[in-house]
Amino acid sequence: MRGAARATGRKIHLLAALDHTTGLVLARLDVQEKTNEISCFQPLPDTVTDLAGVVVTSDAMYTQREHAAYLLDREAHYIVIAKGNQKKLPMQLKSLPRARSHCKAAPRAWGTNAPKSGGSR
Repeated sequence: MRGAARATGRKIHLLAALDHTTGLVLARLDVQEKTNEISCFQPLPDTVTDLAGVVVTSDAMYTQREHAAYLLDREAHYIVIAKGNQKKLPMQLKSLPRARSHCKAAPRAWGTNAPKSGGSR
């Protein structure tokens, strides 16, 4: 799909749900021209039959109260990135007692010493 465009010249913008175990795309939606990915968040997992017990991961763009409530209603778990898009969230997270947390703090830097190939992320 890289470099693909419509007859109008508009680039194709897709949002996908991926199974990290198998590498299979479970669902895919076309992000329409007059919208953005945030409005596609709920319709995408709606196309997946059963989310009970599934862990949904997403980047900071999808760290929204409505998204969390939706996933909990579907009995899914979620891991999201907390950045500046939710102004009060960083302070709320800092106020949580670490001793009762099930998760340890992740290192701030991630990466590998492997050489980077051209153009990949």
